[in-house]
Amino acid sequence: MRPHLPSFDELPPVEGMPQGCAWGVFDRDGEKDIFGTLNILTPDVVKAAAQEVQDGISISLNWPIGSIKIPGFFRKSLKHKVMKMEDQSTDLHYGFDDEV
Repeated sequence: MRPHLPSFDELPPVEGMPQGCAWGVFDRDGEKDIFGTLNILTPDVVKAAAQEVQDGISISLNWPIGSIKIPGFFRKSLKHKVMKMEDQSTDLHYGFDDEV
């Protein structure tokens, strides 16, 4: 059984975050969830997905970022940039984000 996923408008407000933050959607009984939408991949769902297999061919989607030396379709080469984020008004907020 698939859990109810709220629509964007149904997402509850999260203190200190903009509207639409999905943190806490899978929290239960006061326990913080660490898996997010991976919770949807229950044994029953995985078993049903396995029934969809027709040819048995798998394709790796985890290439290293620099694997494509000459990008097609007029795209730029991929670059990974790690950005440091700090809240200058307080020492309480500090983190990193990625830009590809």
